[in-house]
Amino acid sequence: MDELDQIEQSLNQGNQSMDMSPENMLMQELSQISPEEKQEALQSLQEIINIVAQLEANGATEEEIAQFLAEIGLTIEELEMVEKLLMGESQPEMNMGMM
Repeated sequence: MDELDQIEQSLNQGNQSMDMSPENMLMQELSQISPEEKQEALQSLQEIINIVAQLEANGATEEEIAQFLAEIGLTIEELEMVEKLLMGESQPEMNMGMM
């Protein structure tokens, strides 16, 4: 394989990963973690959901909740996606009020 073929192959692989939706990329990453890491992620997710629920109970606005999530590197949409993927369809989704 010459250098041009290698560059083309590399670009094609990059384009394939760019074509993946964030949900598909997350699913691929989740398939590579150990059961222990997945359990830790579930626990962290549950803590975040509990904090969001408490913020809502205390009357926080959607903007304030979004700001809290931004501080930990998430958006509301990402939190919902992670919740769906980690908890799976077998467990009922946490209903976080406005979400």
